Amino acid sequence: MEKLNLIRGWIMGFPLWEGVLLTDTTDPEPGSCGLFPVGTKLLHRKEDVLGGVRCRLQDSFLLRRKAVKSEAAAAWIMAFTAWAQETTPPRFGENTHMAVEKGKLLSTASDGTAIYEVTVTITYEKEYEHGKN
Repeated sequence: MEKLNLIRGWIMGFPLWEGVLLTDTTDPEPGSCGLFPVGTKLLHRKEDVLGGVRCRLQDSFLLRRKAVKSEAAAAWIMAFTAWAQETTPPRFGENTHMAVEKGKLLSTASDGTAIYEVTVTITYEKEYEHGKN
């Protein structure tokens, strides 16, 4: 839950942000945004002779925004991506790095609305003491 709160707070710091950020859903109204956690991937695990473990992990999230299909909606996703690349990512662990990419039009509806999506990936290291992983 801590990581989810960190990423939510960071996303809502985007200067063009309006409204709330839902988890695993979006509202039907244009402007609604949802954060969809994809999961954690273990990239590397190393154990020392004392049983301490150091892991390189990667958490991925999808940020989806419902909007009226338009150039302005596409520009919002592009502006979010540019802003994200210039900011300090939420700190999930040591040596935190972030990629915000693959901004795209995901789907359209007959009412003229669309879902736009961008992928947020945070890579970091965590160290666990012997017997505490």
